Amino acid sequence: GGQWAPALALLAQVSSSFVKADAAVFNAAMSSCNSNGHWAHALEVMDRMPGAGIPPDVVTQSSLITACERAGLWMQALVTLREMPSLRLQPNVVSYSAALVGCEVSGLWRHAMHVLEDARRHAQQPDAIMYNIVIGVCGNCGEWEQ
Repeated sequence: GGQWAPALALLAQVSSSFVKADAAVFNAAMSSCNSNGHWAHALEVMDRMPGAGIPPDVVTQSSLITACERAGLWMQALVTLREMPSLRLQPNVVSYSAALVGCEVSGLWRHAMHVLEDARRHAQQPDAIMYNIVIGVCGNCGEWEQ
């Protein structure tokens, strides 16, 4: 199921009409694709943003991290997270959590610990979900003492 295909059709209609699409429209389409397991379509949506003159925002980057995580591209997810400040974007709990899920799925406990520390260093208070993900990945990797 899901409504990702109609979301992409609506995005195409907005893009071809006189209505000016903004980041929120693209982000909604990316989110719909991600929610329904169509991460490749989410990446395609993001690739269309520069041509529309729309810079990515925190939601866009978080959606990109999620798409990368779902594609098994954990390194690209972590790179995207680390590049956000160079785009003048402050990662939020959603950004960090998406990167942590990628670490969890790939069994990367050290990377998960670094992401958690990075969140703390950038004054982003980790939430219970973030701690649970890191504890889970450490436990699954036999690193329960971490």
